[in-house]
Amino acid sequence: MQRRIKAMHLFTISYYSKSRLLFLGKKLTKEIRLILDSCNRNNPLANITGTMIFNDHYFVQIMEGDRTLVSTMFSRIIQDPRHSDVVILNAGTIKERSFRDWSAAFAGHSEVIDQIYLKYSPIIGFLPQRMEAESLTMLMIDLSKSEARIAHSAITAPPRIVVHSQSESMNPPR
Repeated sequence: MQRRIKAMHLFTISYYSKSRLLFLGKKLTKEIRLILDSCNRNNPLANITGTMIFNDHYFVQIMEGDRTLVSTMFSRIIQDPRHSDVVILNAGTIKERSFRDWSAAFAGHSEVIDQIYLKYSPIIGFLPQRMEAESLTMLMIDLSKSEARIAHSAITAPPRIVVHSQSESMNPPR
């Protein structure tokens, strides 16, 4: 049986969604902790890098990694009842990662954070639907490096080389 090596195609997707946590009667702190624990556990295993920014009203996330694994992760997110009105800002192949790890930040307010907002938006505050995708991406990068960052997972696993026989399914491991 002939075997072939499937090269990893680096892929990125960025989206924003409305948070339904308060609508669902969920405790924001507890639910965010569950989301962060899941991301900290699953993203390094899948070699997914990126960042997530959130507040009481919105989630915005950029994910990078193997196309199939990122797509599978995104499919789970859009089915999650904590999200609604998901809007894809950008999706496609990339030559290299913009993020070396995965992090999350709370889009709150402080003098430093408000200055970051004003760098990319005419208003102070986190309203992703009023921003261009490129500005939102740059805002996320800056917030993920600022005092707003609340979670971080180092992605230390080398990129996986997956070997498939021609008769095997191309579905990612679960």
